[in-house]
Amino acid sequence: MMNNRLQCIKLQALAILLFMLSDIVVAAKIEKIDKTIPLIDIKSIEVINHRGKISFEGKETDSLTITGSLDEQAIALNISQQQNRLVLDVQLPEHLAPEKGSNLKITLPGSIAIQVKGISSQWRFKHTFAVQIETVGGDIRLADVLGDVTIDAVSADIDIQNVQGNLTIDSLSGKIMLAEIAGLVEVSSVEGNIQFLQKMINQAFLSNVKGSISVKGQLSAGAWLNVDSVDGNILLNLGQSDSFRSIINVLEDGEIINQLSEKGQKSTDEKGQYLNVIVGDGLAQIIATTVSGKVKLMK
Repeated sequence: MMNNRLQCIKLQALAILLFMLSDIVVAAKIEKIDKTIPLIDIKSIEVINHRGKISFEGKETDSLTITGSLDEQAIALNISQQQNRLVLDVQLPEHLAPEKGSNLKITLPGSIAIQVKGISSQWRFKHTFAVQIETVGGDIRLADVLGDVTIDAVSADIDIQNVQGNLTIDSLSGKIMLAEIAGLVEVSSVEGNIQFLQKMINQAFLSNVKGSISVKGQLSAGAWLNVDSVDGNILLNLGQSDSFRSIINVLEDGEIINQLSEKGQKSTDEKGQYLNVIVGDGLAQIIATTVSGKVKLMK
């Protein structure tokens, strides 16, 4: 009896020890990062992170600070310099288990260009310079960017506000929300709604295959707005715009809804419906086309 009780106590002690060791192993997986890197002759940085959340914030500083935690399966954070570019690469094993991804915050000078690559990451940018993004999934949010922005995504929700430069987006699927883009706007999407809010519209080309496109803003003198969708509705709310020409094309099964006081010239043939409206001197130009959907024009 005594031997059995002693054996039981040993087994319990072993179980407790194994439990404690397992906690230690798990804790060891999560590597905390707190690094400051002087940026000497660095003009751009590249960050490679497959999953997790990476936040960038531009500040008045001459160094880069990175804090947070690496992916639980990360092998290492490789930091290297390639001429005038600093590269931060979160290295992972070839086969990934469903563990928690990286959670990093990067603070850097607001004059440094940023390039990022990922698979399923959340990307956040605030008060930064030019940004280039390549990602498969996840979501992207940018605010107060002082340079051009280029995004190539497979399936990602995108929210961008206040860019003092040009914007180019090429996406297969995901919701796209844009507001206050100073330069040229070019957006191409296969499936997903596009929303564009702008106090003063200059040049914008918005295109998708399936999904709605909504534009709200005033057209500047000489503005150019081109919107097209294959299977989706288009809403054009032109605010106080007082000088533009609008050419609306609805092919096959669709409808034109003109709520402007100027009714323009409307025609129909075997291919579809067409509307040509001139407001004021017609200085700005709008072309909107959909194959199967509605186009609504309003102020």
